[in-house]
Amino acid sequence: MNPFKILQIRKNIKDARANPSKFAGEQAGEMLRGIMIIPIIISVLGLGLFFIMGYTHIFGFQLGFFKLLFWLGLIVGFIFFSLVRRIIRATSRVTSNQTRRVIDAVVVEPENK
Repeated sequence: MNPFKILQIRKNIKDARANPSKFAGEQAGEMLRGIMIIPIIISVLGLGLFFIMGYTHIFGFQLGFFKLLFWLGLIVGFIFFSLVRRIIRATSRVTSNQTRRVIDAVVVEPENK
């Protein structure tokens, strides 16, 4: 097993014990970020190809159509990135709040009885 993985697991356990709700929110956000890595890489590569085909002569031509596709893709990508970023933040916040509520309901109420 990778020694750095052991250190990461130890850090995760320490963080989860210190603040479980924050840890759960961060884990949910990291999971969604991990899901979005591949589409982001593909989009950036596509935009790079549109840029090369629209603004350079590397492929032997330069077409205005690809300039249009580049700028449309850039604008749509920026809007999509902003929306996904907000969704990830909201998911992290909701997960953290719900975890805190569950912990408070399970841990605090039995002590009051």
